[in-house]
Amino acid sequence: MGKFDEQERFYQIMLTGLSFFDDMPELFANIYNDLAGIYKHRRDFKNALDYYQKSLETREKHLPPNEKSYAMLYNNMGSVYSNQGDLDQALVFLERSLEISLGLARPDPQHISSTYNNIAEVYRKKTDHKNALKYYEMALKTAMKGLPVNHPSFSITYSNMGGSYYQQENYEEALNYFNKALHVKNQCLPPNHFSFSITYGNIALAFHKMGRVEEALNNMMKAIEIASKTLSQDHPHFQDLQHDFEMICEDL
Repeated sequence: MGKFDEQERFYQIMLTGLSFFDDMPELFANIYNDLAGIYKHRRDFKNALDYYQKSLETREKHLPPNEKSYAMLYNNMGSVYSNQGDLDQALVFLERSLEISLGLARPDPQHISSTYNNIAEVYRKKTDHKNALKYYEMALKTAMKGLPVNHPSFSITYSNMGGSYYQQENYEEALNYFNKALHVKNQCLPPNHFSFSITYGNIALAFHKMGRVEEALNNMMKAIEIASKTLSQDHPHFQDLQHDFEMICEDL
């Protein structure tokens, strides 16, 4: 049983065993939120959205207003809508999250940067790369105000900027930003962290588009090796890597 399967089982047992809901609404809200995160990691976006909604409803009905919690939930829900392809609904939730976050007495630069990043991702999916890059730059500037330069937030933004340039077929610039993401991750994450498989996979695809097939293959093999240690072989990301590996091999 994988890490996330164990966590899901633990939380579901807690939900079944806890009966004094009115005395522990915050615990329930947190469990719903954590379950949503597990489903999001699995790309089970329907269940992720359902549990984020349960967390939000529990907070609204049973807890004093907590604007920071609402902002985080709206950001997470917007991200899920984005992953589902409902881009207009994603923007509604993300802009709501941003409005709340900017109005807090003590704004959280990490959360605001994350929200800018998610908004940029929506525009990237809409192929509005001008707005996408604008919001990525805002994410970077916000992060630089309150986070160390080796914070994981920077790697996320660099990776996404690389994705935008990749979609515009500017593979040199895409590779530049993918390598920036890798540089940050090397400073702040353990070497077998799941996200390295994403970055190495992106680097491999950029090399492949540039006709540098051997470098593409080497990086894709690194991506698959790391993914195999953290994901089951039927996970969508692992299957995507396998497909890309086979595609690269065809050009050897």
